[in-house]
This record gives sequence, C-alpha cells and structure tokens, in this order.
Amino acid sequence: MTGDVVRALRATLREETQRWLAEHDINGLPVVDADEQVIGAVAYVTDLQRTRQVPGRNGSLPRAS
Repeated sequence: MTGDVVRALRATLREETQRWLAEHDINGLPVVDADEQVIGAVAYVTDLQRTRQVPGRNGSLPRAS
C-alpha cells in the first residue's frame, strides 16, 4: 500500500468527509489531531445498517423511525 492516507481533522465537516469517502471509494478514514495522532475514525454507514436492530446500553432495541 502506498500513497497519502485520506484523513480528517476533528474540525472537518461531515459533508466533506462524506465527499472524500465517495471520491476515494473507501468505507472509513482516520481522524487525526494537529500532531497527526489518530484520535478517532469516520465510517460510512448505509441506511440499512443504521436501521439494523442493535441493543442499546440498557439492552433495549431502538424504536423504528
């Protein structure tokens, strides 16, 4: 694997990261701080995945929207 890593800063707008995911045909990218240390990640989630029933912290299932 070669080349620059597509990454976002904490202040990067959601719309910009969505565009990068689509432009680079990737499903996720790291979020880095000013020192280029990874502090998180942004992942592409489809509506289908978003509506999958996953128990919450208290064990309850999310309500259908």
